[in-house]
Amino acid sequence: ANGSIPRGGTLEVELDVVGEDAKFTLTSRGRMLRVPQKFQDLLDGRTSEDPIDAHAVQYYYTLLLAGEAGMKIEVHMDDEKVVYTASNA
Repeated sequence: ANGSIPRGGTLEVELDVVGEDAKFTLTSRGRMLRVPQKFQDLLDGRTSEDPIDAHAVQYYYTLLLAGEAGMKIEVHMDDEKVVYTASNA
């Protein structure tokens, strides 16, 4: 979520837990909003021969951790915000 606001902005973090189901929502707002391309590529399963470099390791680890926790990550972007959601798949 922090990578979505390269020129600064705000991050809002929400955690909802109902029974054994958990949902994390991270909302980025700021100037020059974007979804980092390396994150989007990994999320979509598009990788090069060596997808893990210094620029991608945090994104890779985020997706690996979500998978190990049985969570699915979704990204939604509009003109005002980027919303990342991780929830039980």
